[in-house]
Amino acid sequence: MKKIKNKKRSFQKNIFLLFLLCAVVPLMINTFLNVSLYSLRLSDDTTQKYNNVLSSLGSNIESYLEEMERLSLSPYQYDDMMNLYTYISTQGNHSESSPSRWSHYVTQYERIATRLTALSSAEILGLAFFPTGPNSDKGYVYRKNDCRLHEFSAKDYPLDSWFSYEPSAYKYVTYCAPHTVSYYENEKDCSVFSVIKPIRVLDSKKDVGFLKIDVSTKLFYHLFSEISISDLSCITVLSEQDKIIYATNEATGKTFLDAYLSNPDSSGVVCSYSLKKNAWKMLYFISYTEFYKPVLETLLVSFVFGILIFLFSIWNYRKISSRFTKPLQNILYIMHEAEEGNLDARADETLPMNEEFEQITIQLNRMIESLDEHIKKEFMAVISQKNAQYQALQAQINPHFLYNTLNNFVALNRIDERKLLEDSIIQLTRIFHYTCSNSGYSTLQEEFSFIEHYLFLQKIRFEERLEFSLHLDHEAETFLIPRLLIQPLVENAIVHGMEDYDKPTRVEVDASLITLKGIGTCIFLAVMDNGTGFDKKKLNIKNSVGLLNIQERLQLFQTESFFEIHSAVGKYTGSYMIIRNINTSLIKERMDGQHENIDCR
Repeated sequence: MKKIKNKKRSFQKNIFLLFLLCAVVPLMINTFLNVSLYSLRLSDDTTQKYNNVLSSLGSNIESYLEEMERLSLSPYQYDDMMNLYTYISTQGNHSESSPSRWSHYVTQYERIATRLTALSSAEILGLAFFPTGPNSDKGYVYRKNDCRLHEFSAKDYPLDSWFSYEPSAYKYVTYCAPHTVSYYENEKDCSVFSVIKPIRVLDSKKDVGFLKIDVSTKLFYHLFSEISISDLSCITVLSEQDKIIYATNEATGKTFLDAYLSNPDSSGVVCSYSLKKNAWKMLYFISYTEFYKPVLETLLVSFVFGILIFLFSIWNYRKISSRFTKPLQNILYIMHEAEEGNLDARADETLPMNEEFEQITIQLNRMIESLDEHIKKEFMAVISQKNAQYQALQAQINPHFLYNTLNNFVALNRIDERKLLEDSIIQLTRIFHYTCSNSGYSTLQEEFSFIEHYLFLQKIRFEERLEFSLHLDHEAETFLIPRLLIQPLVENAIVHGMEDYDKPTRVEVDASLITLKGIGTCIFLAVMDNGTGFDKKKLNIKNSVGLLNIQERLQLFQTESFFEIHSAVGKYTGSYMIIRNINTSLIKERMDGQHENIDCR
């Protein structure tokens, strides 16, 4: 008996070793490899995240610099600005000897400057001019806040303290690091950074002075305030001399910069981005502690989890019984169902089983739930990507529409239709404001208001050739639809309906409440015109970007929506949509969720 007992023990030992060799050891190795690969990927993803942040910030700063450069070239585009600069450089203001001439130059200059800065960024404070020659002791600044030209003493602002230039500099602009000025009202000792452009009369090759575009350094605060940065990290903007222009945390930024300049590898992880417009660069300093914190946490959790698995496996080994067959079959069946795509299947956790199979069953269910959630997230990511593409299409104004509209503005100005010109500009501004909104949804009232602005501008162009009417039920005003859903249909009605058509074209847009059996209250949208029409047999929505965009957005918004186009050659074209009235709160939740997904990217 003793011998048999020894053999039994030996057999158990061998089974236990085999169990360790075939189960626990591979599990631990797999966990270690997965954690190692995950850590490497996490480090790469983290680095990419920080680089993307810098790239986004750099692009925003460069867009401001481009806007400043465009403003600095204004004297070469507008004679009224060059006339004033030339007059100041040669004669001063002479407001006492030639008040009418001086007043004329100033008035024309203020008009041009107001137009140039009206739609500029709020951080652009104004345009400062420093004349050369006998009047170099004076300076003139156009303040954006009051739209007036003011004189100041230029002695306190020597240009050579800001930049140095050579004759070739007249072809370029100079970027000036942050400094303080006091010639802006209510902005005493205001901190600004600038773009300086030497001004030369092209015909005479005569130097008249320097145009300085000032931007408040508050711009950096506004740009960087939207980014969450810990106390252990810092983003700095450096000049070409490696001087700090701006830092999210001045003390931390100086400490990091000193360490980085002395030993780049000792300060932490550093991501950099060089601005294309100048020699400035941006550095994102991240301490090793913060950068590798997620990796260390993952390693620690995985190590503890691995130890627990090892101990748990040894403890449960002795409880293995012959009753494992049924739980195993249950598990295999659920795995097969998941493999076939049925992620709603779950293993029965109530079956009598050993602890090992109970844990496997629970983990399997969690894995399937996690897989299901992951697939849903991937699906939402695809939807978010499509919505981003749609929003990009929404933000695009037809170049021909914009070109024709601006030409109309010129024509109205020439015939002195100032009131109509003002109204037209306001309408175009409202159109841009509506299309530039980040929201993917709007009410029918907002959409119809946008359509009215759009048709108003088209009416100015086509005059009596275009008539339109809008009808919106009062009860349907608050109904939410995808933004810019109707405008492409209206644009098609005008562009294609009036093509080679001499008769007046009438465009009608209607939104009414209807009730459908088995569905309930719906919105019926119709865009109709009496234009040239077309052969419906030749219509292929997939070949039309605008129509395909509408169809896909409707399906994403509401799968049971209806969209169809009817037309007859030489008679009419009608586009019709039916959208079921659903809970607006669900739409808002969907909208918020999509915005969150976009922000995360």
